[in-house]
Parts: sequence; structure tokens; C-alpha cells
Amino acid sequence: MVRDVAVAVRHYARLGFALAFEDSPTTPRYAAVRRDGVELHLQWHDESAWSHPGDRPTYRFVVDDVDALSEELASVPDLDRTAVRDTPWGTREFHVRDPDGNGLQFYAGRALRDQVGDVVRRYIDAVRRTAPAELPLHPDVVGEFPTNTYRGAEAYRGAVEPFTRIVKQIDVTRLVVDGEHCVALLDIDTVHGRILFAEHIHVVNGQIVSVRGYYDPRPMLDAATRAD
Repeated sequence: MVRDVAVAVRHYARLGFALAFEDSPTTPRYAAVRRDGVELHLQWHDESAWSHPGDRPTYRFVVDDVDALSEELASVPDLDRTAVRDTPWGTREFHVRDPDGNGLQFYAGRALRDQVGDVVRRYIDAVRRTAPAELPLHPDVVGEFPTNTYRGAEAYRGAVEPFTRIVKQIDVTRLVVDGEHCVALLDIDTVHGRILFAEHIHVVNGQIVSVRGYYDPRPMLDAATRAD
């Protein structure tokens, strides 16, 4: 939605978009511009549509090289453009606003495999450092283990905190990543002896949404019984 279609077409030409069509060569009220196989349609709206200035459409575009595109657009004078940044949800992106306030977000996705692996390594590292507050958990995470099920990030962190205090060392035997899922094979040395863990971890948008743990709980249960 734009206030002046001809002005918008000229603006997008500065961004490398070529005119695809317009409904009038003199006073267009509807047009389209195209670049690299992407087509944007520009339609006239009355000035009153901007009475709520924060309520503007935003469009996201996947690009091959977000840094190269940002560098190219840096040469456009007076362009409302953010710096390129890495996001917590695994993309590298920058944003542009046109003169009518419409948002264009250009991004490149990091390989999902790398993103999921990074999240799982952060999870393991937080346990190693006795830092449950730093576990990359979704607020509604569900953890299922042989002795209990924990629902929600607060409950999960509350369960992990006492476990971190008995951990002496964590060795990662193997991480197997498939899409959003990772199986972590762990050899954990605790004050009660070594325990072999297998955890099936599901990661969505940089946060762990579920963990299903498999291990022999008897060493910890026996220790708890002796303590009683």
C-alpha cells in the first residue's frame, strides 16, 4: 500500500527492482516491480490509511548473500536500512522501510543442522557450568525422563538445577542431527558414578521445545535411598 504509485516505482528502482507493469503510464494506481524473480505489487491507498503509522505491512525475502545485498543497498542515498545482524532464531538479516513505511526484511538462513547443533551444545554447556538459567528453553518446553515429566521452562530448570550440582564431567559421545531434531549421546560422570544418557531434543526457532531422556536412574535412586 502506497500513497503515490509512481513515486513508489521510482523508489524501488533505486533498490534494483524493474517495472513489471502499471495500469497507467501517467497516473498509475496499481503497478508491480520485479527483481531476481520476486514481484512486488504496489497499490494506491488514500492518505487516511496512514492514520495508524505503526500498522504497516512487512515482507520477508530469502536471499543468497545477505551481506552482499546490504552492501549494495548501502549506496542508496537516504535509505531507511538497518545493519546486518545474526538473530537468535538462526538467520542473518537486515531490514528496509520504504517511504510509505512498508517493511522489507532480507535474510539468509543458517543451515538448520548448524543451528540445531549450536542450541544443543549451549544446552549441554549450561548444565556443565551449573547455569540452568542459561538453558535455551521454550517457555512451554516438555521434558520426559524415566522418573518424572516436567512441563514449562521454570519446572524444567528447577529439575535440572540439583542435577547440575552432582555432575562432575560431561563427555559428548555423539550428536546426531536430523532437521529440527537432535539425539545427544552423553557419558556423564556424577558423584554417584558414571551414567550413560541419550536425549532426544527437539529445537524450533533456536529454542528447545522438548527433551526425552533415556538413562538408567538406579544410581541416583540408590543414592537418594541411602541419604534417607
